[in-house]
Amino acid sequence: QATSDPASSLATHAITLQAYATAESKDATYVPTQIMQLLVSQQDKHLLAFGCDFGSVSPNSYDPLLIRWASQDSPGDWTPSATTSAGDLRVSRGSRIVRALPTRQEILVWTDTHLYTLQFLGTADVFGLQEYADNISVASPRAIVSASNVVYWMGQDKFYAYTGRVETLPCTLRNHVFMNINFAQSDQIVCGTNEQWNEVWWFYPTADSDYINAYVVYNHLEKIWYYRSID
Repeated sequence: QATSDPASSLATHAITLQAYATAESKDATYVPTQIMQLLVSQQDKHLLAFGCDFGSVSPNSYDPLLIRWASQDSPGDWTPSATTSAGDLRVSRGSRIVRALPTRQEILVWTDTHLYTLQFLGTADVFGLQEYADNISVASPRAIVSASNVVYWMGQDKFYAYTGRVETLPCTLRNHVFMNINFAQSDQIVCGTNEQWNEVWWFYPTADSDYINAYVVYNHLEKIWYYRSID
């Protein structure tokens, strides 16, 4: 909970969603208790949970493919009813949601095998889910980044770009990276951008390391790749 006084804001501790719902006089039993990822849909102000459960109203209901959202501009109200816009959808393919990333037009949702788009409809259904690409992969939840309105990510054996359609990113270092990477430690793989130099960076552990010790860089303006080892 935020405070308007900067001098005391750091002394205001975070509270759970359940406690927030109770404070707002909402039914806290529908608030998800296990969540893989939370984000806010900026255009319509819905709080969404990806890979979650149905709260204490349905114990042991965690579903790694479930998407739920709270009522519009009311992050404590997760109870579906005629007077709220709270609801849920389930991704149909894949074994788990790996990551969701908001873009200007939609929210992209990756499973371990498919890419979906989630869009606000503004109807009684609230959100619509559409399968966009199959037979794709993603190396880790943090191997995805957006730069210059293009989404880039590292897969299990190639790099991808989403420009409104999914493309395999031509990579002159593909063998150098994917034939010498420790996928047992793939959750460590992380990426970021260097906007000043139009670069996307991926940090990863090589096959002989249990920790990040290398990176590969893609310059999306000049369309060139470079790499280096690190301590």
